[in-house]
Amino acid sequence: MKYLAALAVSCLTMLSVALAQASFPTDPKLLGQWMANYYVDDDAGHVADFLKALQSSGVLTTNPDAQAPISAFLAAVFSRHPERIRGWVTGIGFTGGSKGVVERALWLSHNNAVISDVFHDTPDYASQEPPSMMTIPLTNPGTFDMMWSTFFTTGDTKYPARLIDILDDTKSPTGNKTMDEVLRSTAAWSLSSNMRQHDRIFRLIQSEAAKRTGSAQQQLAKMLSGYAAERTPWPNQSGEFCAMLTLISEDNLKEFNKPSDQGVYLRELDKAKRGDHIAIKVTFAGIDLADDLSADVTYDLKVIPPDGIPAGALDQTGRVAMRSRVPSRFVVFDNLNVPVIYFDPDYPLGTYKVVVVVKDNIGHRSLSMSKDIELNK
Repeated sequence: MKYLAALAVSCLTMLSVALAQASFPTDPKLLGQWMANYYVDDDAGHVADFLKALQSSGVLTTNPDAQAPISAFLAAVFSRHPERIRGWVTGIGFTGGSKGVVERALWLSHNNAVISDVFHDTPDYASQEPPSMMTIPLTNPGTFDMMWSTFFTTGDTKYPARLIDILDDTKSPTGNKTMDEVLRSTAAWSLSSNMRQHDRIFRLIQSEAAKRTGSAQQQLAKMLSGYAAERTPWPNQSGEFCAMLTLISEDNLKEFNKPSDQGVYLRELDKAKRGDHIAIKVTFAGIDLADDLSADVTYDLKVIPPDGIPAGALDQTGRVAMRSRVPSRFVVFDNLNVPVIYFDPDYPLGTYKVVVVVKDNIGHRSLSMSKDIELNK
């Protein structure tokens, strides 16, 4: 039947609200988000933009505590791309906190010559051997942040794994009982927080919980059980993989353009009129990720008209919901290219059934869902 041939794919490409932005963020508040997800794509293409933003935003003046972690982040970037350093730091005109951060990053990455050549300066500390991120004493929260920043650059969990050692109450990193307790609490909080944002940290904590003993093991087990308790079951779920089918107006798709820190409000529809445009939105979470953090989610779509004639049903298989690398598997994602039903004036009235089978191809799980929408005059 020709009327279902009018179901078309919207030109709008909806990136999940949880995914990093495709272009470099101009809002200073989003600089930290860009840093935290750097390792996912490991793309140095925006490092120059980041350095310019450090200078122009004044973020290091308003938040001096950020200087140590940003220095560690940049040091890891510089170590991985030594041939690009001079091009990145020349011509920006660093001053104040941003100048200090870049100089310290150059020192930490063994690039003292660039400090003298570009800044015509020799900080007092530059005569000393820079510390290694694997041996620097973890005696304050600032050094914890340096471990996280280095992980954000490299994706290597050996740096945050050092925080798990702090959880062992048989050891004293500071020699002061009260300060040790504060550090253990801070380490536990940062591990638990980052576990929710980075699947590699979640895997690290799972692995270490099976190996550790004593207080460290107890803390890790507590993190995992608490996180599991937070995940509310969905109506459609297979193991940890869950999905939801929602029929909304095409105008309602604007909600998915909101920043990731704002809520998405959808008005689900079960009735429509001729001339309406109804979007088929698939949301999902709990996907499995490959070792390189790749996700592969597809879905099959069928729209069955009121007469139920199989030949009149639109049937598509293997539509791509998401194929990309992502930092976490438990955030909520949505299908990229959104199918839209255009109810033309000649569509027959009655109930249309939308059937979707969404597939996590990494985890080898699938979920079948359906929704009815009644077309009235």
